[in-house]
Amino acid sequence: MDKKRLDGWKEISDYLDRDVRTCQRWERELKFPVYRVKQDSTRSKVFSYTTEIDDWFSLTLKNNNGEKKGIRTKKWMVPVLLIIVMVAVFFGIFSFVFNKNDRFMSLSHEASNPVRWDIKGSQIVVYDIQDNILWTKEIYNSVPQESYYILEQDPKKTALMTNKLNNRNKIVLEDIDDDNKNEVLCYFNHEASEKRCISLFDNDGQEMWTKSLEFNQEYKEGRIDNDFQITKLAFEDIVNDDRKEILVLWNHVRQFSSVFLIYDLNGKELFSYIHTGLLQFFVLNSINEEQRLIFLGGTNNLIGDDAVLSVLDSKDLRSGVGPPYNVPLELREQESIGRFIPVEPEKASQKIYIRFKHNEISRLNGVKWLNVLEARAGENEVFVHVNCGRELVCPLYFVFDPNFQLKYVDCGADFRRQYESLYEEGKVELELEDFLKKCEEDVLFWDGTDWIFPLAVEF
Repeated sequence: MDKKRLDGWKEISDYLDRDVRTCQRWERELKFPVYRVKQDSTRSKVFSYTTEIDDWFSLTLKNNNGEKKGIRTKKWMVPVLLIIVMVAVFFGIFSFVFNKNDRFMSLSHEASNPVRWDIKGSQIVVYDIQDNILWTKEIYNSVPQESYYILEQDPKKTALMTNKLNNRNKIVLEDIDDDNKNEVLCYFNHEASEKRCISLFDNDGQEMWTKSLEFNQEYKEGRIDNDFQITKLAFEDIVNDDRKEILVLWNHVRQFSSVFLIYDLNGKELFSYIHTGLLQFFVLNSINEEQRLIFLGGTNNLIGDDAVLSVLDSKDLRSGVGPPYNVPLELREQESIGRFIPVEPEKASQKIYIRFKHNEISRLNGVKWLNVLEARAGENEVFVHVNCGRELVCPLYFVFDPNFQLKYVDCGADFRRQYESLYEEGKVELELEDFLKKCEEDVLFWDGTDWIFPLAVEF
């Protein structure tokens, strides 16, 4: 059939033998195929094509049982539709007879497999692939949860707005028992800290286990309260044995501690790492085929709020408190730092613990806390992103070789523009390349008792 253009609601309504208001209602409610010369204006002149109208009529008739919402078929469409229906029925019966078991299993799998989640008020809602609700779980919290479980990050937010930056990975879907159906790991946030927990559910929503955080490490100023929230959850195969573990990061809401935990799939705690300062993230990296490392990045209150990267060997994990365990000599005049000293700590194991000291730019920017916001390992390099400005557009990039020998320090374009502006104003004395070279002196390694530079590590 030739594709004829119809201009204006009058020609369209004449072709359909309907009044103009009916056609306009179909556009609003049933996606009637009409176009506008100016797409962003509802008053613009409209046009349509007869072939698209006929196709739309056929599809809408099938979905709306002919007369629904005032739609009636044209005479020539009836035999065509009967033929289509007969062919569909024939192939449907044929397919059902020869693929009955496969069809049943496929439909059953789709209908009971969680593929996404959402937060509605105070409920966690889990959906299948067809967007049907499979099950819901009540958070039992009067505080609306949508803002806490958001998935997106705003790159323009400041590095100090930690809670907003880390509002992600609070609910994770993963098939952990190889039945092609996802289990669901949920964090239940609550205004009452003692009610916050993580729970693992099977695909049908049956609870497998629940865990809460019990924090009992004491510091020089005393024991802090147990007011922690989840920053991140993940399923990871940390030792490359084809079996997943559960990785959990808790951050204190108001004070200075973070706790990184590893559980097996049955909820048994395998490892606990207490950190004196805010950890922004964890990530699993492979230096080589044998070595799988866990990177923890953030800041440390006990060393003047410098940025730190803790590297854990997944095959050599010993629970406890991460370094350091005393105030560095150059900071001992700052009496307030001493309150962060852990009392009688069980010392945790880590492969490497790296400190990135404050530099001239961070001080000019008035930044109190430096943060490691990203770290990743490649075949030939380990890349670490340290933020030294109030905005996330002020990064420094520290690049190490696979043995964590520092190769060079670089920066982004925004940092470069900011620095050159400060240099022209006379607020910094060194040219940028000299400043980046000087930043290499700000990288120190913990040797078990003190900070040193450099540190050779063989993998």
